[in-house]
Amino acid sequence: ALSLTKNVNFGDFGDFGVAAKEDQEKTRASMEKRRASVAAPERGGRKRRRGEEVRDAEAFALLDSFVTLRMLLEQQHRRCRDTPPIILRNQLYKFLPERSQVDAEMGTLEKHNFVKQLFLPTDGPETLGVMLFGDYERLSLASLADDDDEKEEDRDVLERFFRRVLQDFSPSSLPKNRLSAFLEELLREEKAGDAADDEESEDSTEEDVEVEIAVRRVEEIVAKFSRRQVLLPRADNPSHQVLYFSLPCVRAFCDQLEKGQKSVLRLLRLRRFKEMSVKEVAAQALQRCALPPRVVVDRLEERGLVLKLDTAAGEMIRLKRSEKPKDRRRR
Repeated sequence: ALSLTKNVNFGDFGDFGVAAKEDQEKTRASMEKRRASVAAPERGGRKRRRGEEVRDAEAFALLDSFVTLRMLLEQQHRRCRDTPPIILRNQLYKFLPERSQVDAEMGTLEKHNFVKQLFLPTDGPETLGVMLFGDYERLSLASLADDDDEKEEDRDVLERFFRRVLQDFSPSSLPKNRLSAFLEELLREEKAGDAADDEESEDSTEEDVEVEIAVRRVEEIVAKFSRRQVLLPRADNPSHQVLYFSLPCVRAFCDQLEKGQKSVLRLLRLRRFKEMSVKEVAAQALQRCALPPRVVVDRLEERGLVLKLDTAAGEMIRLKRSEKPKDRRRR
């Protein structure tokens, strides 16, 4: 069952949380009004189709995970407009009490192309980045169009084919052989459209040549997708026959995350007791990192490099013993 906005603490998001709450209340009222108009058949109304509410765009807008995602992206954008519109999926777990709810809702949102999940090549445990589908589509198509070495006709083909890939493949990854077969089918469709007015040839040799050209053309398209960094293999296993959706700005996002973690660890090592409050970290301007400090702290906790403690003075983070520098004083 998909939960609507009940568990989100809008107060955690400041002024934007208040505005978001009002927006959600208006959307909920609109949905309730429309549901009331869909009366039971015996009262003269039309019969509601199975799953109609789940497919409703307004219903998706009310899901806890989607509301939290939008607010986190807005907070991040206000802090630094140059930061890529990506958040860590684990950030959602910090605001919503049930991980299973987040996983179910994110799977549904991804299936219906409301969000896009990206594999992030970061150190430590694997993590996924999440962004709005519209943002991903806009940035990926801009990356494909920003290639002066390609002819305009070839750029149009890449953009058109990638749009179809996005529509038909919602998960964060897809097998390379499925992508190749899908692109071959698209090429056949275009070939059939172009040859509608031409005479058909029954020469088997020409057909074999056309198949060979199509396969070579597909390989070129897949290579161009990888070169523009919209579909990439895993960095730790580039020969793996699975491609992951990505963006050129993903590497910059991961670099900022790594630099932010180093800055926080440096601050902790300078403290006498190797601990500091989360508020102090949030007040710091992390070197070469425009991401919110809380995102960096959550990632350090996930990697097991720091401990987060609830105290009377608020949340504290403490460097783990294994991360503390050795005492080199002579005994």
